[in-house]
Amino acid sequence: MLVPTIILAEITHIAQRKKIKVTIDEVLERVQQGDGFIIVPFDVPVLQSRLKLPEEWEIHDRIIAATAYYYSAKLITKDEILRESSEIETIW
Repeated sequence: MLVPTIILAEITHIAQRKKIKVTIDEVLERVQQGDGFIIVPFDVPVLQSRLKLPEEWEIHDRIIAATAYYYSAKLITKDEILRESSEIETIW
């Protein structure tokens, strides 16, 4: 399972605002100990993939979708806009 770094940044932001009862250190530990998790960066190839996706998508969603697009991975999401897209394959 691919874990985009933007997801880790969002978890950090939410945890710092005390909206969830987990720290980013706990999340990183679980990901690093979990079998099958790979943290993938927001790098130039993902950025280039982002440019192929609809401009009206929210920036964070577009980066997450671009990561799935670049790696030809299915995106696990409950976001209806992404789920209805023909550009990426989603599951929920």
